[in-house]
Amino acid sequence: SSDITGHETLELHMARYRFAARFVGDGPVLDCACGVGYGSAYLAETSGVSVTGVDIDAAAVNHARNHYARDNLDFFCSEATAFRGGSYGTIVSLETIEHVPDPAGLIANFATLLRPGGRIVASVPVTPSKDVNPYHLHDFTPASFRRLFTALGLREIDKM
Repeated sequence: SSDITGHETLELHMARYRFAARFVGDGPVLDCACGVGYGSAYLAETSGVSVTGVDIDAAAVNHARNHYARDNLDFFCSEATAFRGGSYGTIVSLETIEHVPDPAGLIANFATLLRPGGRIVASVPVTPSKDVNPYHLHDFTPASFRRLFTALGLREIDKM
């Protein structure tokens, strides 16, 4: 049963990464909260541009470095709101924002890391999840999630 659940979870994550890959331009890409790195590797492989995966979990970053090394892919251990790694054409943040204490601060950091004309591809659960997942610090509706971005002058271009 856990193998089925694990496979289903992986497939959900990969569907999100396939969606994100549609918006990768000429790079570079920041994959924030990359976990063990398979999504970052997918973006690096399918886009051919430079990808930086960042995660707060040192063990996950070490796994990513050991299993997904490629010339156009680097991994760093950092807290998302503190990461200061350059200027990016695309920032990917999938199922992350609900985990951070300061979602508005995270999006503001993304805005400083985003090149002019760049894109942020982000997702969160939009059903109540704080009660069932102790790692979820925030619940969002589509409107409250959208406001995190529009408050900074960012606009929505597509949705899954």
